Amino acid sequence: MRERNCPKSCGTCCEVVLLSFPKKDFKKHEDYKLLLRIWHRISKKKAIELRPQLKNISKGHYFYTCNQYNKLTRSCMIYNKRPRACKGFPFYEKSVVNAQALPQGCYWANQVMKLT
Repeated sequence: MRERNCPKSCGTCCEVVLLSFPKKDFKKHEDYKLLLRIWHRISKKKAIELRPQLKNISKGHYFYTCNQYNKLTRSCMIYNKRPRACKGFPFYEKSVVNAQALPQGCYWANQVMKLT
């Protein structure tokens, strides 16, 4: 979310998307058809490889990657048309708003820490 002071080409939040509900529950979200196509579930082990600080995250969370995230440029290929869930990161789900869920050095991690 560059408009929220994120550094250009960071993309760390897109490497692993953390939710407290499984893919079958995506229908609750406005952009669920798009989310079903672009987010893909990964194991906790893979999530930890991509973002090591997730090793301490509590049980009951699901990990996803996004096929619209370009790892080479560290940017979103559909940034201007990204789903509302991505635009709302990290506030798209209240249970996810904690420092462990956010990437280290993340602008939003600092904002969340100020609120807690």
